[in-house]
Amino acid sequence: MPWNGSGTYSPPAASFPEVNGTVIDAGRYNPTVNDLAAGITNCLAKDGQNSPSANIPMGGYKFTGAAAAATTGDFVTYDQAKSGTYTPTATNDTNLSGLTLFVAQWTRVGNVVTVNGAFEADAVAVGATTFELSLPIASNFAATTNAAGGAWCDGAERAFRVSAQVANDRAYFQATLQNTTIQTFGYSFSYQVI
Repeated sequence: MPWNGSGTYSPPAASFPEVNGTVIDAGRYNPTVNDLAAGITNCLAKDGQNSPSANIPMGGYKFTGAAAAATTGDFVTYDQAKSGTYTPTATNDTNLSGLTLFVAQWTRVGNVVTVNGAFEADAVAVGATTFELSLPIASNFAATTNAAGGAWCDGAERAFRVSAQVANDRAYFQATLQNTTIQTFGYSFSYQVI
């Protein structure tokens, strides 16, 4: 056997090592070459012309320099499967005298990011209310449907609808608020990284 089962290759003892002055003999030469061929065949080719035939233990090491997953069966890279927290910023608000944003959580799997958080909204008047929220991972939105979600509070207040703001690449919150008292909303939305 060319490999010992623990990753060590050993030439066949019957034909190795050779001794100076020994005449090439098919009975010694051919088994050695065949053993080398079997050992090489059992290796992974870097150009992808073969594939593993069993699970491969990594021994505490990792794959590096991998490309991003693009289809079913690809493994995701660190950049495609990670999570964290951030404090979003709000811009272009309408009908708000105050908007307090709290630390939000986010998770990315592949090219989809999910964000969960909370904010306090203080409406100027009953009516249409909007604002835009920054994203934890930048995207280049092409349509309002590239993001979707909502925000809700415990009272009788109306919910916010969340969609993609294409012009500014931000999350767009819109609602028709029913009172002017400070309300605390919890929100959740997902968006595509484009």
